[in-house]
Amino acid sequence: MLKLGIIGNNLTYLQFERTLKPLQLISLTEIKKAFPTFDSKRLVEWQKKGYIIKLINKWYLFSDVEVSEETIFRISNNLLRPSYVSLESALSYYNIIPEAVYTHQSVSTRKTTRYSTPIGEFQYRTIPQSCYFGYTILRNEGFPILIAEFEKALLDYFYLNANLNTKEDLESVRFNTVEVQGKLNWEKFAQYAEIFNSPVLKKRINIFRKFILNAHPK
Repeated sequence: MLKLGIIGNNLTYLQFERTLKPLQLISLTEIKKAFPTFDSKRLVEWQKKGYIIKLINKWYLFSDVEVSEETIFRISNNLLRPSYVSLESALSYYNIIPEAVYTHQSVSTRKTTRYSTPIGEFQYRTIPQSCYFGYTILRNEGFPILIAEFEKALLDYFYLNANLNTKEDLESVRFNTVEVQGKLNWEKFAQYAEIFNSPVLKKRINIFRKFILNAHPK
C-alpha cells in the first residue's frame, strides 16, 4: 500500500496517478493533502510529458480524461467557487437554444471572471447573494455537478442580458419555443422571479411569456 506523505521528490508518476487519478480533476490543495512533501516542480515535468493538463493556476486535469459536457460542467464548478452552470451553457443543455456554446457560462456571487484554459473559455458572471439559488445537483461518475434548474437558467439569462426587451430581441436568440412551452413551469418561474426583486426583470419575463404563448396559442 502506498504510504502518503513520505515520498517527497522520489514520488513517481505511477504512484501519483494511482492515488489521484480517480478524482480526474485535481487541485494543488488535494495533491498536497495526499503528498505533504510534494515538489510542485514535478507538475511542470509531467505537463511537458503530456500526463496532465494545467487548466489554471493550481488546477490540473489528467490528460487522458474524456472531456465530456459533464466534465466541462464539473470543471466550471471548481475553477471558481461558489458557482453553478447557468445562462447559455444551461440553456443549451436543456435544448432551449440551438447554438453550440463556445464559452462555458456559470454564475457566481464573486466578481465577474473569465479563465482561458487548454480545453476552453470559462466565464463567471455575478449575481447577488440573494439570487444564488435554484440549482440542482447532477451526478456524473459519482461526482456532483451544480447546474441551474431550467427556470432559474432562464431568469439568470434575462437578469444579466440587458438587450432582451422586445419581441425582436427574443427572436434573435432563436429560443426553441416548443421545448420552452413543454418544459417551463410558469408558476415556479414567477415565484423565482419575485426573489430577484427587479422591476426590469419582471418586464422582460412578461415580454417573454407573451412571446412564448403567442408562438403556441391554445
